[in-house]
Amino acid sequence: MSVLNSKIAIIGAGKIAHSLSSALNKAGFKIISIISKDIKSAKLLAHKINAGKFSNKISEVDPSANLIILSVPDDQIKKIASSLSRLNLRFDKKIFIHLSGVESLQALKPLAKVGGEIASLHIMQTFPSKKINNISGCWCAVETTNEITQKKLFALAKSIELNPFQIKSENKVLYHLAGVFASNFITGNLFSASELFSNAAEQDLFLKVFRSISETAIANNFKEGILNSLSGPIERGDVSTIITHLKALKSIKDFNSGMKKILMKNYVHQSLTLLELIKRRDGKLSGQHLKIKKLLKVASANL
Repeated sequence: MSVLNSKIAIIGAGKIAHSLSSALNKAGFKIISIISKDIKSAKLLAHKINAGKFSNKISEVDPSANLIILSVPDDQIKKIASSLSRLNLRFDKKIFIHLSGVESLQALKPLAKVGGEIASLHIMQTFPSKKINNISGCWCAVETTNEITQKKLFALAKSIELNPFQIKSENKVLYHLAGVFASNFITGNLFSASELFSNAAEQDLFLKVFRSISETAIANNFKEGILNSLSGPIERGDVSTIITHLKALKSIKDFNSGMKKILMKNYVHQSLTLLELIKRRDGKLSGQHLKIKKLLKVASANL
C-alpha cells in the first residue's frame, strides 16, 4: 500500500488534529471521516477539511480507510486501539498511527495482533489551541516495527513538509522529556519571571520589558550553539550577585510559602545546571564558579 494514496480516517478532533488534518488536506490527501467523542467537534473539523463523514462512535469508522490516525489523549490510545481491534475491518490492509510523544507502539499492540500495521508519528511542536498551526518545517519522530513501514511514514511526513527521523521505542520517553525541557519549561520560567517582576514593577509591563532579552537568548542558542550562548552572573562567576539573589529570594514577603519555595528551588537547581554547562564548555570550573557551586549546594540543602 502506498501511503501517499491513502484514504484517511482521523479519530480525535482536538488541537493536533486540526493542524495535522489541515496539512494533510493541503497536500492532497483524502480525509474521509472524523471520529470524536464530542459530535460537535467531529462535525466542525469535518466541515473545515471537507471530510465526507463524521461520528462520535468508534464503530462507525469508515471501513474503506486504509490509514487511521489516532489523535487522542495518551491515556485513551490503548482503549481505542482495543475497540478498533474488535471491529470487522480488513486489518491487513490498514496502517494505524498514534501521535503521542511518550507512548510507544505497545499502545497499538491490539491492532498488531489482528494484522494491522502500526506506527507512531510525533510532531515536535506546541499546539496550545485548535487554531491551525503551520507545521511545515517541523521535525517529527517516527516509530515503526519494520523498515517498510518506516519508509511509508517518512514519505507521509515529507509530503506534508515535515522532517522525519527514526526513534527507538526504548528512547521515546527521553525524547519527549527533552521536548518538555525545551518548550514547556520555558513557559514555566517566564511565569516565574513574571511573578518576580510583579514585586518590582507593574506586571502588565512584563512581556514588553522581557520580550527582547528572551527572544535574543533563544535565538543565540540556535545561532551560536548552546555552549556559546550563556551570559549573566553565573557565567561571569559573580559570587556577590549570587549571594544577593539568594538573600532576595529568602526575603520575599508577597508570595505564599509554596511559591516562594518553588522560586528558590528553581533558582538553585537551574543555576547548578548552568555550572554544568560551563564545566562542559571549559573542561573545569574556575575558583569563582566553585564558590558559587558551594553556595548553591548549601542553599539546596536548606530547602
